[in-house]
Amino acid sequence: MRYLLLFTSILLIFLVKLHAEDVYRFKTMGKEKNTTVILPDGSSFNTFYSEGAFTDSYGNYGDITGRGVRETDSNQNIKSVSALLIFETKNNGKFFAKANRVDSKIEAGAGYFDVLFGSGSFKNLKGKRCNYGLTITQKSFIMEGLCK
Repeated sequence: MRYLLLFTSILLIFLVKLHAEDVYRFKTMGKEKNTTVILPDGSSFNTFYSEGAFTDSYGNYGDITGRGVRETDSNQNIKSVSALLIFETKNNGKFFAKANRVDSKIEAGAGYFDVLFGSGSFKNLKGKRCNYGLTITQKSFIMEGLCK
């Protein structure tokens, strides 16, 4: 009975660890350049280009770039975001993702991106949906998230 309990405990720990490894986690930081057109009603369209660095739960580190458009209402609340993100390591690992975000404040919010293509250590991310949280400061951005 004692060995059965020990075996069951080890098996449970192994399964929990295996399941935890199915989650991809990342952290990014960087800078952003913006161009904004303000419409007569106070709403705006903002195009952005961002560059930064990332680390992840696979032990990778590298560069991230993003390009996209934000649409805000007259109170500067985000109505929509559409962007392309590229994560790239120096070991030729790369993935492309399409980001979406709706109904949040411009300086902080949450959203998701869908991984379109992946190579190298990112092959298994293709088709995954990743949730992220984003904070934008006066000069930079911070983004953390996970993919299942």
